[in-house]
Amino acid sequence: MPSLLSPFVFEAFPNDDWEAATRSELKEAIISIHKLSEDGFWRVDTLLEKEEALRKGLSGWSCFGFCYEERVNEAKKATKELFDEFQGLAIPNRALINGSPIAWTCAQTHAVLSLHFGANHSRQKFVTIKRWIKEFCDGKVDSGVLANDPTEDWATLFREDWRAPVWLRAWGSKHFAHNPAAWDRLDQQTALQRLPKDETEKLLDGISDWFWTAIECALEGLGRLASISLASQGAAVNSSSSEGQIGGKAQAKQGVEPQIPVYDTDLSKGVREGATVESLYAQLKRIRRLYREKGWPPSQIRQLTNQEMVIAWEWIDRIGDASRKSDFIRISDWDDGDGFIFRQIATLYEYAPHLSKKPTWSTVRDWRKAFRGHLRYRTPDGRKPRS
Repeated sequence: MPSLLSPFVFEAFPNDDWEAATRSELKEAIISIHKLSEDGFWRVDTLLEKEEALRKGLSGWSCFGFCYEERVNEAKKATKELFDEFQGLAIPNRALINGSPIAWTCAQTHAVLSLHFGANHSRQKFVTIKRWIKEFCDGKVDSGVLANDPTEDWATLFREDWRAPVWLRAWGSKHFAHNPAAWDRLDQQTALQRLPKDETEKLLDGISDWFWTAIECALEGLGRLASISLASQGAAVNSSSSEGQIGGKAQAKQGVEPQIPVYDTDLSKGVREGATVESLYAQLKRIRRLYREKGWPPSQIRQLTNQEMVIAWEWIDRIGDASRKSDFIRISDWDDGDGFIFRQIATLYEYAPHLSKKPTWSTVRDWRKAFRGHLRYRTPDGRKPRS
């Protein structure tokens, strides 16, 4: 099964410890969101279990792929709902947040999701995802056995001796590596044979990693486009008027609603990346103009534009090489023209972990064209529809 590089760009809290990173004035509201999310996860899980039982009764293990996609889609919906709740809390309480409200929203959302899916579980990473896989294959552990065990048998609880059926490996090869050969050769007897422990663990880790990466991709998309929306409105909510406000969506509506659509998997890669490029393009041009018209040094430009040009400064901060970062923000050396701006954006994309293949400056330019075409024609790829 192919390995993955996590696309998550916004930094999560260390160990997803939201309490240590949150002001006391906001904790009560955040705890409320956590409680609501727990109830929501339970209700969705209960519904999915019933639907999966019906499908397994008709199709057996062959319906696993459909059920897996359903689980991923529900997780993405939960990600969007959590993101909206935390953003509704962050925008009117910017004075209580150290840094970007969107980055804070992403980190808070990530913390809830990490807790639910067991991304940082000390005993078994992704315990929730792995438990679902095991229960789909072989049913649930007898709760009565665990309830009567005062020693709390962790090996039994986590089913550490569990072995995956052969069909699960074949499905993983078909679904993730696009190699259906083993799946097509399966017969009922071979499919139910069990894999050795090491292969089982590798398979569970691989499926869980893909599941989790799909969630982080959704969160990353929400964060990037929400940042663009906020920046495109000139950071509509100012911190002086929002100081001390605690609440959620009702107070957030005092600001301006985003005009750029949130993460949409139906949009082409060019349109999605072009939304980011559009924002970087406008903000880097403004940085250059402020230097030339006002004579401000980079430090003063950042101090005065840190909120309204949050996208550019966050991407610049990703440059890990101190010498290269210093060269990048030496605005006195910046050339004229759009070509230079696109080359600067291509440099920033070299440090974007969500892309394994880094774009050239011309690709970056084409992404922006695709995004602007999408805004004009409302097509998924930004191209003019055929008449």
